[in-house]
Amino acid sequence: MRKIKPMIDGLFFVSSSIFLGYLVLIAVYIIWTIGAGAMTWICLTGVAFVIGSALIVAENKADEAEEATDE
Repeated sequence: MRKIKPMIDGLFFVSSSIFLGYLVLIAVYIIWTIGAGAMTWICLTGVAFVIGSALIVAENKADEAEEATDE
């Protein structure tokens, strides 16, 4: 079980990063043309992952700072 939990956490981090990133990219999607090619979506997924990762890391750091002030 110890080996599986980090893998599950990693998969959750990746999927939630992409999901959060896509939420941020909704405005880009609305502006984008309907005929966007496959490379466009690959690039958007990469950008979404980066944005989502940054949001999750920022949230984790805020939680750590909050826990440090609670003690």
